[in-house]
Amino acid sequence: MLNFASFLFRAPFLHKWLPSGPGLSADVYKKILYYFLVPAALIASFLLVYTSSSDLFQSFFFINWNVNFFQLSFLTIMGFFLMFSFMHYWVPDLLLKQDKYLQDAFPPSYSNAATDPEATDIQFYQKSGQISLIALNLLVIFFIVTYSIEQFRGNPSGNSLSQSLHERVYLLIFSIAMAISVIMLFFKGALNFSKNSGPLKTYAFIWIVLNMLLAGTVVLKNNQYVDSYGLTLKRIGVYLFLFLAVLGLVYTALKIRRQKTNIYLLNRMAWVIYGTLIIGAVVNWSWIVTRYNLNHAASFDKDYAISLPYNKQLLYNKGFLPNTDFMRLKSDELRQPFLSQHLYYLFLKP
Repeated sequence: MLNFASFLFRAPFLHKWLPSGPGLSADVYKKILYYFLVPAALIASFLLVYTSSSDLFQSFFFINWNVNFFQLSFLTIMGFFLMFSFMHYWVPDLLLKQDKYLQDAFPPSYSNAATDPEATDIQFYQKSGQISLIALNLLVIFFIVTYSIEQFRGNPSGNSLSQSLHERVYLLIFSIAMAISVIMLFFKGALNFSKNSGPLKTYAFIWIVLNMLLAGTVVLKNNQYVDSYGLTLKRIGVYLFLFLAVLGLVYTALKIRRQKTNIYLLNRMAWVIYGTLIIGAVVNWSWIVTRYNLNHAASFDKDYAISLPYNKQLLYNKGFLPNTDFMRLKSDELRQPFLSQHLYYLFLKP
């Protein structure tokens, strides 16, 4: 936001952002401006005036002035704004000064502090972490056992199964967040380099594995839901969340093993979430949901399948979409402005 807001104060100073070097001196830019851009703007202006005044003159030029100049100007300005903001971004000096605190590795001072015989606080932190993690491991083991018995006892259906899954997802969200927070609390400084931290790391790894098992119970419950009522976009979202949760626990284990900072964990998870959004944006989830339900669901929900956006070719091929509706979708899309068209519907084949 700071970068966008500073656009008006940075763009006018051309000498600060225009590329410079061999062959790109100030004289070169002046020649481009005065020898090409200014004459081209004048010629275009007079062509517009002359062609609009004389049909015979216009017939000598293959120029179509039927253009929305407001839209063209807006898109040009917006394109320059985005290009400038991302290619010539500005970072405040205050953030650059804080960059040293956002590194993946600890500075050498932390390692020296861990080996200092007078650093008695580290021993107290270490013993506190061991006691806490032992108690938490015993607690989560008891919880997983009782939780699994409760989860797979009987065969809930309908709203009870949906409510049960939602409760477990919410529980897992808080459990994973608390599990990672506990690790970040006990492994945030010189304790990572203590020679006597072996038992603490072992208890931490056990804690991570147990939380992965807890995530596995939610996967089984979601599988039960999908087997009973078919696949939906939200149920795929549950799988993706569980994947991210387990990956967060994996990176937490790597943080401990490689003696990295908490920033290391936050950086990696930010990239994982970003990558998931990018990859997920190019996957046709509607097709996956529809194909799965057609082949595996006990009963196919036609209304839900039709409400999904990018599965119309599959529905038409399977006979669930009438030919008139199928052709109407494509014709309606062709009537849209080019920038508003969805390419998927343009390639439908009856």
